[in-house]
Amino acid sequence: MTAGSFYSLMFSPGISWEVEDCRYSLSASAIFFIFCRFAQSVSFGFSGADFVLVAPVLFLEWIATAAILHFFAHSAGGRGSVTDFFRLLPFAELPFLFLPPAKILAGSLFSSFGAAFPIMAVMIYVWSFVLKIKALMFNYRLSSAGAFSAFAAPLLIGVILTASALFLRAVMLLL
Repeated sequence: MTAGSFYSLMFSPGISWEVEDCRYSLSASAIFFIFCRFAQSVSFGFSGADFVLVAPVLFLEWIATAAILHFFAHSAGGRGSVTDFFRLLPFAELPFLFLPPAKILAGSLFSSFGAAFPIMAVMIYVWSFVLKIKALMFNYRLSSAGAFSAFAAPLLIGVILTASALFLRAVMLLL
């Protein structure tokens, strides 16, 4: 992968995903997934040993995320392969590679502004969110609204289930 293809992967992903055949390379997906998650863990203060212990859980999270998003993408009317989406999903997490440089930049140039790193981290997470929506649109041929609803549905279900569990707990404590 050249610097030009890395740039196009970050800023024009639909074209790059098709040209680079990202959906067909499990090894490249796994490498990107490991690097992105390692950069994310280092940025938030975890050591390398902690990452090695958590890595199997992260791989299970990768599988579960792809399966859940595949289910909701198909529910939204999309047609695509779960294995292709499984291989494509780590490429949507490439902005996390910019978390360590953002932390260094925030600590050196913006050291007087304490909220610099959190603001940069939020921008990077939003960038990754947009790339995940684009990956859903690309792989399942969904509209932007369909891809957003497929991405937001599991989050909404989680919020509803958590709120109902907290409500039931409060009711049980009152009884």
